[in-house]
Amino acid sequence: MTGLEAIPLVIAAASAATTAAAAAQANKAAKKSLASAAKANVIETKQVKQQASLERKKRELESIQRIGRLRAIAGDTGSASTLGFLQTAEEYTNAFDQYVIGTNEANRINALGSQFSATGARINATRQNIALSTVQGGLSGFGQGLQIQSGIRGLLGPTTPPVVDVPSTAIPYVGDGPNYPGVYA
Repeated sequence: MTGLEAIPLVIAAASAATTAAAAAQANKAAKKSLASAAKANVIETKQVKQQASLERKKRELESIQRIGRLRAIAGDTGSASTLGFLQTAEEYTNAFDQYVIGTNEANRINALGSQFSATGARINATRQNIALSTVQGGLSGFGQGLQIQSGIRGLLGPTTPPVVDVPSTAIPYVGDGPNYPGVYA
């Protein structure tokens, strides 16, 4: 194999190696991105839970304050039956508020989970099969090498010696032998 014939193979090998390295690097970057997205999801979920917990406590304290005011007003007026009714209404309102806060918290956490799943799918779609990338890179490099080889051959001109027309009289005839009839020497 001459140097000219080796060009496609050398370029194919170099292209395959470069493509494999690029695919491995892309997969490494995708893995880091996925880890970052997972970490962000955990932090956001924790924040949603903390926010909901604070909102629950705030609503509970507000409810206790309203019940306290109702008791103070009822104590001044002496109407215990009205106090019982208003206190029960406030407790139901507080319970409903707690339910709404819990539902909103669950919905936000589910939304974060969906966002993370979509992000993960998008990131995983960027991953590459290293073996397939290597083969594709090698084939591409081989094709480029053939083009380069063809261009060089075009610049160098024909590499095969021209065919010389030799008259048959220039070759001595030895005659017919016992085993080789009509053999030329």
